[in-house]
Amino acid sequence: MGPYHAIMVHFPVAMWIVASGIIVFRALSDGPLARALDRVLMTFLVIGVATGVVAYTLGQLVMPPDTLQATPLGRNHMMAATWSLFYWAAVLFLRWRTGERAWEGAINRLIMVVLGALGAGLLAITGTLGGHLHGAPAY
Repeated sequence: MGPYHAIMVHFPVAMWIVASGIIVFRALSDGPLARALDRVLMTFLVIGVATGVVAYTLGQLVMPPDTLQATPLGRNHMMAATWSLFYWAAVLFLRWRTGERAWEGAINRLIMVVLGALGAGLLAITGTLGGHLHGAPAY
């Protein structure tokens, strides 16, 4: 299952990184391109969460959770992956519930930028820990 997990994780990572970029761009601009990108944001978030669930499930099949949790590196990767998945699911829910109101006012835009940056940071941590587990660390 290891190769499948390693391949599958790239789908939610790509979706969520693009979503982070869209969030930042939309928060800084009201132009037609920013509005067009905002219309596809939900699609990126939904596909990201759906493929994230698949990647997370495959990750659970790579090693038994008890084995993975026996080391700090494995435990931290598992926690970061769990946080990433639930975090982006929360961003999806928030964006779905607020709609266009997410971009009204400076405070709402700032909140969205912070959420996008935090999500990208979680992905970076999760991926770095996963690379170390896999034996291909990012220096």
